Amino acid sequence: MFKLRTPKALATEINQTIHHQKPTNTPLQVHWDISEEQHKLLANNYETIANIADVAPLLPLQKGMLFETLMDSSSGNYNAFTRLNFKGEVDHIRLQNALNSLLIRYPQLAGAFNHELLTEPVFVIPNTKQLNWPLSTHDLSHLSNENQTQALIQLEQELLQVPRKTDIFAGMIHAALVYLGKEKMTSSRKVQLIHKHQNQRLF
Repeated sequence: MFKLRTPKALATEINQTIHHQKPTNTPLQVHWDISEEQHKLLANNYETIANIADVAPLLPLQKGMLFETLMDSSSGNYNAFTRLNFKGEVDHIRLQNALNSLLIRYPQLAGAFNHELLTEPVFVIPNTKQLNWPLSTHDLSHLSNENQTQALIQLEQELLQVPRKTDIFAGMIHAALVYLGKEKMTSSRKVQLIHKHQNQRLF
């Protein structure tokens, strides 16, 4: 799964594996695709088909999560984060480039749900070569240790409560670079990676 990266490539590999297996009474066939007309509809919505790397059907759990999100778009209940602590200076540009490289390796991280154009909702995976991982910076170095801890907790909660857009590329991910100060005994910078659960992305 990590090697093939896209649902289409994974389905092709499974079909090839099944083809070389001995026949059974109920042979398994794995195939999913959309028509050329549906591709055009999606292409018009995302400017050009070159911006779309793959399209996949939703898992049952994803459908339920998407339904709840649509019912309450202001909710951040499915948001989660990964905290990375660094000692020393962190170059903002190199961090942005590293996050962008992660999108190129795993484009499904920047995927978007589309529930309006087709009869069934789909998960659209973009071509991420020209896509930036959303990144914000926050400076808490001027605060005392106690106030800094409280401000960091508050910032984390605020970031988690921000509604993440499920229908645009890279709308469900966000990174926050937090500067704590060089002279602190703890890590000088923290990186918060915010992501809305899709149950299909690799992270």
